[in-house]
Amino acid sequence: RRVHGGEASLTNGAPRGASMWCVEHTQLWEIDKRTLTHALNTLTKAQYQGIDQAARERRLDNIRKTLRCTPELLRKSPMFESWDDASLEAVIDKMEVVTVAKGEYLINQGEYGDYLYYPITGSAVVSMLTEDGTRHESVLPEKRIFGEIALLFVEPRTASVYAATPLELWRLHKEDFNTVLMMWPQNFLSAKRLANEARAKWIAPVVVEAVLGAGLLPPGIMTEPMARHLLRQMVPRVFDSSAVLNSGRCGEVLFITLGNAHGLWKGERIAVHPGDVLGVEELLNADEYWPYPLRAELKVDAWSLPHDRFFRWLCSYPPPVVDAFLSRCKHISAAWDLTPVEKPTVKRRRPKRNRVAASTDTGPALYV
Repeated sequence: RRVHGGEASLTNGAPRGASMWCVEHTQLWEIDKRTLTHALNTLTKAQYQGIDQAARERRLDNIRKTLRCTPELLRKSPMFESWDDASLEAVIDKMEVVTVAKGEYLINQGEYGDYLYYPITGSAVVSMLTEDGTRHESVLPEKRIFGEIALLFVEPRTASVYAATPLELWRLHKEDFNTVLMMWPQNFLSAKRLANEARAKWIAPVVVEAVLGAGLLPPGIMTEPMARHLLRQMVPRVFDSSAVLNSGRCGEVLFITLGNAHGLWKGERIAVHPGDVLGVEELLNADEYWPYPLRAELKVDAWSLPHDRFFRWLCSYPPPVVDAFLSRCKHISAAWDLTPVEKPTVKRRRPKRNRVAASTDTGPALYV
């Protein structure tokens, strides 16, 4: 008794957050949206803001009680995939509920963010402005965590997100996230690794011309079909800010598609830009280790060509192609396995002859 409800949908335009029915004979006072709007228009701005704020607080309090975030929901994000329940419960305790009006921006492209978001009700739109001035927009899937990259990496937002309808969200601040990581530091490395693996699925492909001009084979030997075949041997990789692209043993060739990196070699600054290829000279010289480390300035996208995959690809071609590669090498490593790959022989079945069966009717013969 003496309880009111439903005002949030009338004042904020948000969808109903719960259902309500009578379990016994009940008498109610009812007010429609038109009458309430007319009454609110007679109030002062301060009075209206007070009523609106009270309705929002009551709505948020109901969400905290009925639509609580759970570890199962957080594990839908690659970042939290390997976290245990205890660490996820600590994250949930730091999250807060916020409401966003229709058309309001939560994330702005190019800015550095501080929040992760998990939508409860409503829908959001992802908007990306490309370098050529084209804007691409798509509706964010329901119950999809977004903004988590800002918590893991010091990188600007790659796209904007705004509310297509009134939104209610769980929100986590970066400082609260770091507080949790101090108790479970092992989760930070696993979260970065899983996030980079997820981001690697969306990096730009390597163009055929980059493979043709990489210098892996002498000019005139590498053909476009061979280059396309080699592209299928590559693995996408993402290096976050300040990560080392090459360290330790040299076992791959890197084709850079996005981002910059730098390093020092004999006192000189070495810079790497999109379109550069790393590791070809080391492959031809049979170097066991990288000569100098390169550190990413921000996010760097690259396609990795492991040496074992390259030699497997090389040995699938006739011996003249292998000899052409060896003619470019200054040293031949004992670790190289240049055994020709035997292609499986396919037995060709002798085609069966069509036999003509006699027909019992006057129609044409039947072919079996």
